[in-house]
Amino acid sequence: MRILGQHPPGFGPQQLVGIQTKVHPDGSTADITLHATTGRVDFTVAFESMAAVQAEIRSASLLMLYRQSMEADGGAKAISNLLATALQPTHTDVTIDATTGDRLFVMHFADRIPIVIRRTPQQVLETLTELEAEARRVSN
Repeated sequence: MRILGQHPPGFGPQQLVGIQTKVHPDGSTADITLHATTGRVDFTVAFESMAAVQAEIRSASLLMLYRQSMEADGGAKAISNLLATALQPTHTDVTIDATTGDRLFVMHFADRIPIVIRRTPQQVLETLTELEAEARRVSN
């Protein structure tokens, strides 16, 4: 999901100075107000789109961190910083899509909405193989 805005005629990019959210009583939508140096912009976001908004903002934040910490070490420090900000779910539910056989990992958090990760059986197998190799590497 991308949110694109036009600059008003005669204005350049606006600087964000604040953000405010109001969640509808039934949880179906949230009104998000971005306060900027030249005014405000209001959005209504449906519940089913909120995870995409959160993921986009987190992705941009992590990319900013990564780029700011790039050094002559080939990015090792940036990767370390990225790993240090990893989300930690309170619990994870796993289901299988009966149509595709894909594994769906629903990660629940105390302070944010759940995230769903879809992996094919082959991707899960590759991840488990990588995990075993990494576990052997760090145990030596």
